[in-house]
Amino acid sequence: MKTHETVKLYWPVNHAMLQAIELMGWRRFPEHYLCNPVLNEGYAVQISQELDAVACPVAYICEFELLISDLETFSIKQSSNIYHQELEINARNLISLNDAILGQISVKRAFKKQVQNLQDT
Repeated sequence: MKTHETVKLYWPVNHAMLQAIELMGWRRFPEHYLCNPVLNEGYAVQISQELDAVACPVAYICEFELLISDLETFSIKQSSNIYHQELEINARNLISLNDAILGQISVKRAFKKQVQNLQDT
C-alpha cells in the first residue's frame, strides 16, 4: 500500500541547468548523465556554497517533492556525515524520478559567487 506522506529533496544546480528546468515547465529535470538530489537542505546549501558558487557565478538550490514510497525505489548514498545523504540517479532512472515528482520544482535559494577584493594595505 502506498503512503501519501511526502519528502522534500534538494538539487544544487548552475544557471544553465536552471534554465533547462524552466524550459521543462518546472515539472521535470532535463536529460542528464547523473542526478544527485540530496535529502537535507543544509547539505544542499553546503554543496552550493563550497562547490557550485565557486565554479559558477550563481548556484541555485532546487526543491521538489516525492512520495516517500517513491523515494524508497531509489538508492540512497550516505557519506561519512549522517546528514549527507543523496540519491544516486543515473540517466536511465531519471525518467522514473521525473515521473515521481509531485507538483513543480522550485528555486529554494540562490548563492552568488563571492569575489574577494584584494587591496594593498
